[in-house]
Amino acid sequence: MRTAWLIYDPADIERNRYFIERMESFFLGKGIRIRTMSNKSYSADDDSDVPLFAINRGRDPYVVKEMEKRGIRVSNNSAVNMLANDKYAVYLLAKNLDVPVAETEVLRGDSVLRFPCIIKKRSGHGGSEVFRVNSTEELNDSLGSADPGEYIVQPVVTETGEDLRVYMVGEKIIAGVRRAGKPGDFRSNHSLGGMAKLAEVPEEVRDTAAKIQRELKSDFIGADFMMKDGSYILNEIEDPVGSRMLYEISDIDIIALYAQHVYDNYSNGDSADDPSE
Repeated sequence: MRTAWLIYDPADIERNRYFIERMESFFLGKGIRIRTMSNKSYSADDDSDVPLFAINRGRDPYVVKEMEKRGIRVSNNSAVNMLANDKYAVYLLAKNLDVPVAETEVLRGDSVLRFPCIIKKRSGHGGSEVFRVNSTEELNDSLGSADPGEYIVQPVVTETGEDLRVYMVGEKIIAGVRRAGKPGDFRSNHSLGGMAKLAEVPEEVRDTAAKIQRELKSDFIGADFMMKDGSYILNEIEDPVGSRMLYEISDIDIIALYAQHVYDNYSNGDSADDPSE
């Protein structure tokens, strides 16, 4: 039986058993066995099991890049994974594509900040290591001994944490979800107790999402948008994007849609496009 890999950060495997089991079931029906593995266990020197393709749900683009060097087709590819896990890189992409985005700077030790402002770890996800700070003292308390260069600084765009998450599989927009932070929290993340409901995706957001996907050639991402002065601006791109929230508020089977996309585009064994081109 042909084999494919499903890759996670070590700490995420157990809490994503539903996703894993759904993937295993789908691909078994297609004659493909899924091997779930930690990106920390991957070795480029191990030639015993070269998969038909790999599905990356981790946050280590360098491991993905090593797989691609061996000719392994990976969804999402290393370029998408690297960009989506660097919030400053997302900002630069938006500026390059002429996509509206909050002004963003890399935090430096000598940065002159306008308070209040938002500080985010460049590689953070799920609302972790995101702070609203109102003074230099609060900034120093939030960062502790961390390297300021690992963080970005943005103006406060929303007081409620409300945003619009857009789920995309390939070139298709699957759903929009409006999220709002719980009372007293400016972050909208569902994992932090925020509220979520299905929402229509406005045409301006559809156009922006399509522009992003054409540039990235992504397979499965989330793009988060916020309102500023009556228009939507890009906030973040998520890879891997969580699907738990969508199952809780809808009957959309996003895992099945993603699995079908991967099967249709990756199971023929052709060589992958070089994401660095």
